[in-house]
Formats: sequence, C-alpha cells, structure tokens
Amino acid sequence: MHDILKDFASPVLSFITAILAAVVAIRFGKLQAQIGGAQRDIALDKLKFDLFAKRYEIYDAAKRLIEHLAMVSDMTKQDSTLIRQLYVKMDEARFFYGQDICVFLTRLHDASEAFLTLLGERENMNVDDLDKWTNTAEGLALKQKHLREIYASLPTTFEAALSFDQLKRER
Repeated sequence: MHDILKDFASPVLSFITAILAAVVAIRFGKLQAQIGGAQRDIALDKLKFDLFAKRYEIYDAAKRLIEHLAMVSDMTKQDSTLIRQLYVKMDEARFFYGQDICVFLTRLHDASEAFLTLLGERENMNVDDLDKWTNTAEGLALKQKHLREIYASLPTTFEAALSFDQLKRER
C-alpha cells in the first residue's frame, strides 16, 4: 500500500494544486469582472452627469436670453455680445438634444430676433409719427408677451431631458 501511495502521491498532489490554482484564478476573474462592472457604471454615471451639465448650460442660455431681452427697452440697453454668446450656446443644442427642443430653441431665436429687429426699427423712427410709433410700441409689447410665454414654457419643455429618472422612481 505504501508503494501505491508513493507512486500516486505526486500526480494527486499535482492535480490538487491545479484545482486550487483554477479556483483561485476563477475567483480573481470574478473579482476583476466586478471591478470592471463598477468602473463601467462609474463611467456611465460621469457621462450622464457631463451630458446633464451641457444640457443645463443650453437651458440656462435660453433662460438668460429671455431675461436679458425683458430688460431691453431701447437698443442702447441691449448687450449684443451677450446675446451672440447665448445664441451660440443655444445652437449647441443640436449635439445634446432631440429635434423637439432644437425646434423650440429655433423659435426662441426667431422671436428674439423679431423683437430686436422691431426695436431697431423704432430707434430709426421719427418720434413725431404717432401712428407708426404706437404701432411699433404695440408690436414690441406683443413680442415681449410672446417671449414671456416661451419663458413660462421652458421648464416643461426641458423637463424630460433634464430630469433624473432614478430620482423620480424613488418617489
């Protein structure tokens, strides 16, 4: 019996060692997979946060544009550099939003331009021409009203794109 055990001890020991090595390798592999999954989740969360930040910048630009135009009563009070910067930021929406929000922002841009154009026309108008002056003032009031309506619809328009679904589900 001793001879049999002596003859098979080395292969049995090699077999046990190989099984232990395989078990250790499998455990390390599973651990690596868990670490990789955690890193993937972190990277995805960072991507979501970065996307949110970019989207919010565009939302904020739309808000700031309307807020600025609400304070403009003549061409000397408008900041064309600021308006241009906000237009450029809003134009970036094509990279971060779907078609519906891009169309909404185009409408905002067009409404802003219509307001500024009419304001510019009033600057060059003869103040003694009461009918023209009155019509222009009424037109500006309507354009301001339209901008206020757009402003009021900003939160609901952007809500789906800026909300955090995981927080909504917990409520």
